[in-house]
Amino acid sequence: MERLMVVSRAFAAIVAMAGDPNKMGRLRAAIFRDGRADSGGVEGDAVLRAFADGVWNYWRGIDQPGNDRRIREAWSNIEGRLRALGRKI
Repeated sequence: MERLMVVSRAFAAIVAMAGDPNKMGRLRAAIFRDGRADSGGVEGDAVLRAFADGVWNYWRGIDQPGNDRRIREAWSNIEGRLRALGRKI
């Protein structure tokens, strides 16, 4: 159930943040709900950005080669970070 809630919040944040100058901060807050900044620094932001870009492309109907793989790999990395923080996901 935890996983579904986090994924749902992440997808909602991505769709709602078009044009938002603080979109990465909002996505980080949606996934790492307690406001922790230890989502992985620059590497973590790159993973969040890859996930967000992939979901955004799907939402807009853009089918890029490898998009599905990038989303799955990014989400796997995000889940690993959440587990390292003690989340039961």
